[in-house]
Amino acid sequence: LYCIQWLRPDGEVFFAEVTDADEARERQVRAHVEANLAAWQRAGLVPDMPIEPGQKTDELIRTRGWTHWRHLFTPRQIQQIALWQHHARRHDCAAALGVVTARLLDYMTRLTRWNTSKTRGSGSPANTFDNQALNVCYNYASRSFAGVVSLLPRYEVLCSTFQHDDRLIEPCDARAIAAPCDLWVSDPPYADAIVYHEITEFFIAWLRKNPPPPFDTWIWDSRRRLAIKGSGHGFRTAMVEAYRAMAAHMPENGLQVVMFTHQDTAVWADLAAILWAAGLQVTAAWCVVTETDSATREGNYVQGTVLLILRKRQEDKSAFLARLLRPIELAVERQLAAMRDLNPQDEPDFGDTDFQLAAYAAALKELTAYGRIEGKPVAEEVLAAEGDSATYTRVKDLLDRARRLASDFLIPKGLPREVWAELNPTERFYVKGLELERQGEARYAAFQELARGF
Repeated sequence: LYCIQWLRPDGEVFFAEVTDADEARERQVRAHVEANLAAWQRAGLVPDMPIEPGQKTDELIRTRGWTHWRHLFTPRQIQQIALWQHHARRHDCAAALGVVTARLLDYMTRLTRWNTSKTRGSGSPANTFDNQALNVCYNYASRSFAGVVSLLPRYEVLCSTFQHDDRLIEPCDARAIAAPCDLWVSDPPYADAIVYHEITEFFIAWLRKNPPPPFDTWIWDSRRRLAIKGSGHGFRTAMVEAYRAMAAHMPENGLQVVMFTHQDTAVWADLAAILWAAGLQVTAAWCVVTETDSATREGNYVQGTVLLILRKRQEDKSAFLARLLRPIELAVERQLAAMRDLNPQDEPDFGDTDFQLAAYAAALKELTAYGRIEGKPVAEEVLAAEGDSATYTRVKDLLDRARRLASDFLIPKGLPREVWAELNPTERFYVKGLELERQGEARYAAFQELARGF
């Protein structure tokens, strides 16, 4: 403890160095936690779960030597959350308050950085997952009880909205779905996706023991071994099983919504292969703005997410990939024109990367309408081991073509199309880079992504 932020009754905020009285209070809290920790763990109020090694969890073990999830919390934070859980679990709204526990955990760890970007001027503790990783801080921020209370939602709203009815929440393997559904919404894993199967253990450690109904029937395990992750043939096969199961449990007029944001052509080719082999067809694609600018984001993050609308493929049409090139080009041009018309000139919602995502989606809409390619069933081709399928390679080539069309489409404002058409890729990159600079773009990765596009 080296500095304390104070709030006066009139709202004035100021900082002060640590006094002997402050240190004495910290020692008192520490002694209280040491005396009660074992009992709290037996009651399930504080975790006793070890940290399993993994892609993201290794950083905690390697850089700090933390071996159990409770090590991510200070004595004061452990005391605060244990006290909250003790009372919340005995309340009539125990289930709703249990959800609030997860919010408190997110804002009360040794991984909460000091957020100085607040317009209020003095800043405040940020949340642990302001990005989807477990980042160790050397100057973390810890909340007093007043700071904890500020995180709580209004009590009457909280307890009035959490009601028992006929809704069903069932954590299960997507490949073993048994319940029918008219509408499926999925945000699939892909390539370098967030490792939810590791970082969810942060919450599971605190919530798994003696949870209130209906959470007492849940399986409080991250199921790491069942997580669909990675890329390549094994990834595609597991994903096809999941989407086939969802398709099999929806009516003929049902639909699926798939949220996708990745920028890599190979990953989009994987997605095309998966949807094809699952018997699904892309019938529409919408790019919606889902992200805002943030000081914590570095790199060329997309501002939008592509929402792919899928339905069961009703016809077993056949096509040759060579003959699909022109229909794909026309579909991409229509999609980009529609987005451009919706994009305000003064404050654009979509950036170059979003147009590239939309180009991929438009290409998928054309491709997935066919059940047979070159006379062979799509499922047979796309599930072949990578490197053994010429179709898979040609699909990636078609998606690359869609990406290049997006690059051709993004003509800098004020530049005649005839001039743009005469420029080679290097010259286009230079001119487009000048336009980015004029717009105030300073992210190095934005120019990297622009270079890949050209």
